[in-house]
Amino acid sequence: MHLSQPGYAGELRDAGGTLRKYDDLGCLVAGIVAAHAAVPEAWVEDHAGGGLVPLLAAHLVRAPGVQTPMGHGIVAFADATTARDFAAAHAGTVVPLEDLLHDTTWLARVTGRADVPDVARGGDAPVGGARHAGPSGSSR
Repeated sequence: MHLSQPGYAGELRDAGGTLRKYDDLGCLVAGIVAAHAAVPEAWVEDHAGGGLVPLLAAHLVRAPGVQTPMGHGIVAFADATTARDFAAAHAGTVVPLEDLLHDTTWLARVTGRADVPDVARGGDAPVGGARHAGPSGSSR
């Protein structure tokens, strides 16, 4: 995966240890849904430049007017205040990952699947937890 712009990327490691990189956080969420299994580790790039942050510790902002590489309008921050300030400045909202996984309309658009499940209610692919500050051996 070619990461076209800094500040928008994410990575996930599947149960088999394969590391997948995404240039847009919407694509990472689609990857979680497509996995149809627990995702043991996932990280997102701090949009403020702070490196990789465990997905479950990140503060996500959905701002449709923000141009992300694939147009999903999701960015992540390590710091809650920075996320709230960015959301206010860009007509966005701070949104928990769980809310994205409940939003079947958004998931259908991101995944291209009309039959997308409500992942947060046990439909597919829960995130098992991101335990590390970043993937070992990651070169970003």
